[in-house]
Amino acid sequence: MPSQQPTVSISMPAYNAGRYIGRTIESILAQSFQDWELIIVDDGSTDNTIDVVRAFSDERIRIVPNPHIGNISTIRNIGLTESKGHYLMSVDADDLYEPDALETLRDYLDLNPDCTAVYAFNTFIDQDDQPISIPGYDISWLDEQGNFHLNPKFHHSWRNILDDFYYGQLQSLMMPRATLDRIGLFNEQAIAEDTEFYLRLFADNFNGVRFIPKPVYRHRIHITSFSNDISRLQERLDNITLNANQVHDIVHGMAGLSYPKSALVTKQYKRHLSIQLNHRNFHALPVIFRHALANANMPLGSLLFVTLLEGFRVIAPGFFHNLLRPVGRKLKKLFIRENRFQKRVMTP
Repeated sequence: MPSQQPTVSISMPAYNAGRYIGRTIESILAQSFQDWELIIVDDGSTDNTIDVVRAFSDERIRIVPNPHIGNISTIRNIGLTESKGHYLMSVDADDLYEPDALETLRDYLDLNPDCTAVYAFNTFIDQDDQPISIPGYDISWLDEQGNFHLNPKFHHSWRNILDDFYYGQLQSLMMPRATLDRIGLFNEQAIAEDTEFYLRLFADNFNGVRFIPKPVYRHRIHITSFSNDISRLQERLDNITLNANQVHDIVHGMAGLSYPKSALVTKQYKRHLSIQLNHRNFHALPVIFRHALANANMPLGSLLFVTLLEGFRVIAPGFFHNLLRPVGRKLKKLFIRENRFQKRVMTP
């Protein structure tokens, strides 16, 4: 039987998530910390999402059906409003949580009562739950042996956040209810609800937000999101200025920091260039160029320079690796032959 007030409330928006939501729920059921409730807010799914959820006969799992709203912030807010726990999380319906995720985050908040929120990191999986790496994502990664690495350049600072547009992953964020009561729910007019929420969280008490340098969940990447979908890219580009305006208003107004709005816009175009170069979507570059020239007044020379720099950073390591690989193989064979020759010479 669940306690009247669970320690952790997990809210999960879901829309046509039938393929993955069962695995996500299973990963939460497998947590080492068990005093939680899971509130699944269905946004009018037309697939079998509700049937999959109802197949789990656990009283800690509740489903809140809705007609289709189509606003992720509204759906997240319904889940948070329905929650009863002392600590709060808002997660996605297709990610997988490590068995100690809740315990890790809950323990940190228990041991640090001055902490207003805590977040951790993630690894990546594909549609089949297989580990993958994301080119250009260099905040954290797994090496070939499966060991987790956090970029030593990462640091929890406003400069890092604004320069690199890294706000932490919402799916790993846990906060006391008092924090949400103070900063408010998700902004239903925000272009990027997670970014806007994180910035308000940081502006409220920057030093009160802490991070744990370990992965607590596996974030699912749908390969089609990096494919040749020019219409989706166009939509994201159209939102750059609006997003930069919202970021600037929070950073300048709430946090009292001086950071040029033009720099925010430029960095977002640079980020899109880097992503497309990483995935060898060269056909997308003219789309970004035209948009930046028309909407951000970025000089063509500046765009070309940024593209060359990003192209060299992204493509050059792989190019030289492929170029030198045959040389390495030949040297290895020569070394093996030399060792065998030495052994024959030394054998009496």
